[in-house]
Amino acid sequence: MKTAGQTIERLTLAVAAWLVFLRGHADDGTRYDISDPMAARLTASVPTDPEQLVETMPAIKEVFPPELANREDFRRRLVDAVRLLQHGARQAIAIERD
Repeated sequence: MKTAGQTIERLTLAVAAWLVFLRGHADDGTRYDISDPMAARLTASVPTDPEQLVETMPAIKEVFPPELANREDFRRRLVDAVRLLQHGARQAIAIERD
């Protein structure tokens, strides 16, 4: 998928970073609050497993339009991006630049 000249890979890395952000802690373990009108719903049960996370979160229709959430290529790449971010944001960005 290309929209406005961008590939879906960059979109999935950004969305994955947001999903990981919703866990409420930085790579170093520092906890932080989520300031969002939907915070209670978004953070109620954020799975740590990438497959479960991608199964659960895109189902929130107020955030993800169904035509995106139901795309297999988006979901597959989102799982990959979440896995990449499990090694830390800096490493994920460095790998994506290569």
